[in-house]
Amino acid sequence: MRSLSPDHFVALVDFLAAHVIGEAARDALLTEAFYQVDPRLYHSLDQGGAPRDFAMRLVRSLLDYETLPTGEHALAALLEVLRAQVGTSWQAQIDDWLQQWGLASRHALAQEDVPALVKGGVASSLSLSAASRRRLLELLALRAGILTVLDRQTFLEDAGLAQFISKLPLGGSAEDFAAALVRALQQQGQLSGTGEPALVPLLRLLRERVVGHPQEATFLEGLLAPYEVGRPLKLFVSYRRHSWPFTHRLAEALSQRLQAEIFIDYQKIDQANFASSIEQHLHTSDVVLLVVTHDTFGPRIHEAEDWLRREVALARALGKPLLLISVDGQLPPPDSDLPTDLHGL
Repeated sequence: MRSLSPDHFVALVDFLAAHVIGEAARDALLTEAFYQVDPRLYHSLDQGGAPRDFAMRLVRSLLDYETLPTGEHALAALLEVLRAQVGTSWQAQIDDWLQQWGLASRHALAQEDVPALVKGGVASSLSLSAASRRRLLELLALRAGILTVLDRQTFLEDAGLAQFISKLPLGGSAEDFAAALVRALQQQGQLSGTGEPALVPLLRLLRERVVGHPQEATFLEGLLAPYEVGRPLKLFVSYRRHSWPFTHRLAEALSQRLQAEIFIDYQKIDQANFASSIEQHLHTSDVVLLVVTHDTFGPRIHEAEDWLRREVALARALGKPLLLISVDGQLPPPDSDLPTDLHGL
């Protein structure tokens, strides 16, 4: 597909322009959509200009580029990232566009991809979701103490990243410097000396700077967990009882393919203190897997004491990465059919 109707083109440009106001937003969007799957495309995209000019140029570039190495159309990949950031009405619009343009939607996570996705956390480069990237940039600007040029040089030296001092624009706002720093570290990939992702030492130093802020520390711990030597990944599985046969097979498959501690509430649970035990395991988990079946979001989800609802809500409040495991193509309903603490799943 190399073209859109004029009406569709204008509508898409208007939609994109509203979501790419600043440099950080543009880079976060393009990084999430293309950096890992097609670095050549990512580096070829000009991020400058007014929002509408950028959006028009981007749409034309992706239409001309067509297919990514994954087999997905580049425009579909971009819209899938945006789909996770907008409300249900825009999600429906994106789905409608993809259907009209004959582009497959992949917002449901295929269950066979789960081990690879979880294991992806220990790759040689550290990939951030758009939401995680935004939160990391906020923490850097707020907690890293990078207000002046000297502060920024010192921060890089303390993180063991002094080699980047000459490669970065050290002026500008803390937000702009944070965006440039994260972008440079992700583009670097691995550090030659240690072989670990260049973002890891930055995350470790930032973790030291957020002492006394438990939710921020938990967020950083989750990003760092796969790179802590000798420490297995901790997975928490949330599910409905009727899906136990599938959940059991999933846990077995993950345990065979990952170095991970997998918690399911039928085991390793203190029955006398069930609630506190569940909460403790959630607090210490690195990733939460939610098995989505036909009754996951049934009437019980609106009950305040529903354990699945409580687990998912707490995981989100703690900033835990949440992966949805779709069984037979099941998806979460629109926000209008969910309690407010589960909106945006």
